[in-house]
Amino acid sequence: MDAKKSMEYEILETLHDSDNSTIYRAKHNSSGNDVVLKQSKSSVKAGLYNEYQLVKAQTSDDSIIELTSLGKTPALMRKYYSGKSLKHELLNNKAGLDFFFNNCLKIINELQKIHANEIIHKDLSPDNILINVTNDSVHIIDFELSTKQQFQQSAFTGASAIEGTLQYMSPEQTGRMNRIIDYRSDFYSLGIIFYEMLTGKKPFESKDALELIHCHIALIPPSMRSIASHIPEILDEIINKLISKNAEERYQSLSGLHVDLEYCQKEWEKNASITSFQLAKASLSSLYFLKTNTRQISHDLVAL
Repeated sequence: MDAKKSMEYEILETLHDSDNSTIYRAKHNSSGNDVVLKQSKSSVKAGLYNEYQLVKAQTSDDSIIELTSLGKTPALMRKYYSGKSLKHELLNNKAGLDFFFNNCLKIINELQKIHANEIIHKDLSPDNILINVTNDSVHIIDFELSTKQQFQQSAFTGASAIEGTLQYMSPEQTGRMNRIIDYRSDFYSLGIIFYEMLTGKKPFESKDALELIHCHIALIPPSMRSIASHIPEILDEIINKLISKNAEERYQSLSGLHVDLEYCQKEWEKNASITSFQLAKASLSSLYFLKTNTRQISHDLVAL
């Protein structure tokens, strides 16, 4: 696809600026629509092309995503979703039970759509979840690091080379556990996000990358009830299951997680309390198949 000239866009505001990329809200002059433009700061543009390929494969609508340019620099144009990032909402003290229950099922539904297309996101974080309180919608964005593979091997090449957001990264994605990455890596990241949505705090805080990696691999986070005593104990159990160090001990399907949290939400709205119950009953049917295939994949990787 030929890159379009930047004169086709009018930059309206900078939405995000990091060491890796700058993201703008812009006006597409020919259509008049607001769009998002992502411009990489790295000389390696593979992430932009990866995101384009993954999203484009799911839609034939050029208004959803397109390769373009700003000046002479490649950029990615995608549909603009109004709303604020989950990070913005949390920084504005939106954390708590009501906020969690208003949004957790919507986030799960969006992640289910991604996994239904056999995509592992690999970088779930509050920065990459958009919440629109006006139309009650949620969108997961940023597929630069995502993969279409069902299983992926990860090797540790140094903390600075790790791809993803360390505070929300699964133990296996750090490359220090000699384990494959599959869709349950996203479950761990989701658990860290839910922990923060409920308590307003991340389970592990450090500015040192190696220390954060150690925390994800070896340390048990503080109980959510030790931070906010009003959180029902069963929610503590659900989040602890999501952020289990071993993928086999996490939820094995998002549908099972959805069933459990939907029950919790109804109980909380009805009784302002939630009685204990057996977790992940709706996930048990897929557990044997997943474990069997994971063992076979692991054996094949070792054989290589």
